[in-house]
Amino acid sequence: MALPQSSPHKSRNFKLLLGGPLLVLSVGLHGLVLSLPMPSGWQEAETIPEEAAPESISVVPLPLPKGAQPPAKAQASPAPPSSQAASPKPAASSQVVPSAPQTPAPAASEAPPDTPEPESSDEPDEPDVLLTPEAPLTLAQRLEDPNSYTFNNSVKAAEVATSDYMDWYFKTLDQVGSTLASGTPNLTPLRIPYLSTTCLDPAPAEGRLGVVVDDKGAVSQPPYVLSSTGYSILDEQAQAVILANEYTFPPSGSTTAYGLPVLVEYDAASCVPPEK
Repeated sequence: MALPQSSPHKSRNFKLLLGGPLLVLSVGLHGLVLSLPMPSGWQEAETIPEEAAPESISVVPLPLPKGAQPPAKAQASPAPPSSQAASPKPAASSQVVPSAPQTPAPAASEAPPDTPEPESSDEPDEPDVLLTPEAPLTLAQRLEDPNSYTFNNSVKAAEVATSDYMDWYFKTLDQVGSTLASGTPNLTPLRIPYLSTTCLDPAPAEGRLGVVVDDKGAVSQPPYVLSSTGYSILDEQAQAVILANEYTFPPSGSTTAYGLPVLVEYDAASCVPPEK
């Protein structure tokens, strides 16, 4: 006996009857899950708003002062090549810096401010000290100074001294004239003292002076050194004695030329050796 077949209408009603409670249960479970607190790791990341591009600012050039030169444009140096491309950066906003106001120069006619005058003190001003140069040593002072005696290597023999006297006589004759007589060679020597106490090496030698006197025996010309004593300062001392008329020449009645011997009163036994 064959079973009766269920109709399609009954099968559809059965499915609807079974699916209703399941749908209600599913909705209830979803609501329970949604009501549970969400863990921190599940929170949605905050959205970072994109940075707005800077607004461009128009630059208005300021008028230059009168007589000022426009600034030279700086040439941008090329950037060095890089292996990696640089990340784009937002352009910096242009800023206009106003030029500082120029202070006008003071006029030439303006007078400088008065400066206070220094207070005058009652104390008298000190006189300026004038440095006067030291006066040279006199002949008498140099004759006592051992450093004044330096041997000059001008000592002559008697024969040479006589020859030099003749040469000097004829030169003087041409100046004076035919009235110049030659004096006696036996004239008393001129003696001069040695005023220093230091020993001399070598000792002074005999010198000779050429002297011209008038008819009365007065010296008419400066004496001439025919032969040196070996020390120029002693020769100078002998000439000073003649010029001071401290030596007496015999009157001859005419202009006469003499070869006057000079002797230095030097005592080698009583002098002091020089310090070394």
